[in-house]
Amino acid sequence: MTRFAFCCALAFALCLDFSAAGERLPYPCYKLAEAPVLDGKLDDAVWQALPRAQGFFLLGGSRYASVKQTWFQAGWTKDALYIAVSCEETSPEKMTASKEDGASLWSEDSVEIFFLPLAVGKKMQFIVNSAAARWNESGGRFPPLSAKAWEARTTVGKDAWNLEVRFPFALLGKMPEQKEAWPFNVARNILTGPADERHTSWPPLISGFHDVDHFASLIFSDKPEADASREEAKLNSVYFNHLSQWAAELAKLASSYETVLALGLKHEKLKSEASSLQAQWGALRKIAAPGNTGIESLVELSRECRDLKERSDNLKARVLMESLFEE
Repeated sequence: MTRFAFCCALAFALCLDFSAAGERLPYPCYKLAEAPVLDGKLDDAVWQALPRAQGFFLLGGSRYASVKQTWFQAGWTKDALYIAVSCEETSPEKMTASKEDGASLWSEDSVEIFFLPLAVGKKMQFIVNSAAARWNESGGRFPPLSAKAWEARTTVGKDAWNLEVRFPFALLGKMPEQKEAWPFNVARNILTGPADERHTSWPPLISGFHDVDHFASLIFSDKPEADASREEAKLNSVYFNHLSQWAAELAKLASSYETVLALGLKHEKLKSEASSLQAQWGALRKIAAPGNTGIESLVELSRECRDLKERSDNLKARVLMESLFEE
């Protein structure tokens, strides 16, 4: 087993340790200074004061999504719970989204949110697609909830679609107390990516989005967060370690492309591409250096460099072809 494969397996084992110990992957849900404006833009100051939970898993729980990642935040006021979700999406024009509430939104590009308030005793499921259409249900013998009783807004950009949702506590069945924990799940349906990334979730679920045994835990605090960046680093440490190991393994290949990139720079048709690849390999080496703590830079670079080796191999083949023509 390679070092990278070992670290991936270790990351998965650490996440599952919560379930094995009868615990759940925790998200600290802090009280908001004020309610955000529900417009799907995620630019309110209150969101900036909350930690982002990053690193969604493929359904099955053994691997992180590598093509289209997702992050979320959650906070609450005296009367409602608010959740913000940002879904990486580089092909928004290909998304499937109906505009009607109550449609089969699980078969579209959408986000699913589940709650299980223990004192209420029923699982609640909410779905919102990229057009802000809503669907909801409560489990067992309980009647369906009303989509009119909760709100959702979305925005679609060139590289992501964003979601803001407001869930009144009157709808969820109770007002949370200090340190009260609710099993919950934030998951995503993706129709524009590879088949193995069709379903992703923040907790590493095994059997499906309804896998309550592996749900995360929403832990309420009646105090505002004092240091969101510190909390975020702790919250996402396993995912960040995974990215660091990925970067370190990939950076080892950089020297093997130095010659071909230098040759590519000498060809007018390949010069621009070779220069871009050279810059990305350099950035990768820098971010993968021991002691580097640029977490946000690492997350961004992981998006840009996912197919760096493949693109470099493609350039190598074209450089060799150009060299043959020159001979």
